[in-house]
Parts: sequence; structure tokens; C-alpha cells
Amino acid sequence: MSLLSLVKHSSIWERRWFQITAAGRNFAGGWPAEPDVESDATFRLTDEDTIEAVVDEYRNQIAVSNEILASIDLDARCVRSDLVNETVRWVAIHMIEETARHAGHADIIRETIDGTRGR
Repeated sequence: MSLLSLVKHSSIWERRWFQITAAGRNFAGGWPAEPDVESDATFRLTDEDTIEAVVDEYRNQIAVSNEILASIDLDARCVRSDLVNETVRWVAIHMIEETARHAGHADIIRETIDGTRGR
């Protein structure tokens, strides 16, 4: 686990929750059509995962998510068949929670590097 792997993971799930679950977009090899893979696969970095590439991709995914949120009623039901009882608002809140959780993970990693704690 690293700061960069947290950003990569966040980018992947940003896309999955907003584009697939909320907006109903499909991607080849995407989720949930992809068979269950080990839970930490989205944290795995490759040689192509430079800081610039991963951060740019995360920013792009956030921009797309913002476009989706601006274009869909927050009370609209999710498109994914197993989440039709949830709303786009639920997805947005879920992603706020997930992002906050990973920010906490990032803070723990940072604390181990510089030895300081937030005030």
C-alpha cells in the first residue's frame, strides 16, 4: 500500500460507482461483469502507473463524476440491477465516505513517513 496506490484505487472506484452504477455505462472488462478478483487488485501498481498518470486519471474520473452528478437527479435510482433500490444520492454519499476513509489511510502512511500528527 502506498499513497499512489490509494489514488489509483480511488480512481477505479470513482469510475465504477458513478459511471457504471449511477449512469449505467458499460466498459469492456468492467465491473460487475468482471469475475470476482482479489480484493486488493485495484491497489496494485504497474510500470505505467506514474504519479502524473495516476493523478491525471483520478482528476479525469472526478470531472466525469461531477458531470454525471450535474446531469442526473440525485433521487434517481441506480441503474445496476442489484442496486436499483439505491439512489444517485446514496452513491454520492457512499463515495464521500470512501474518499474520507482513504484520506485517513493516506494520513496514516504520511505519519509513518514524517512522524508528525495532524492537529
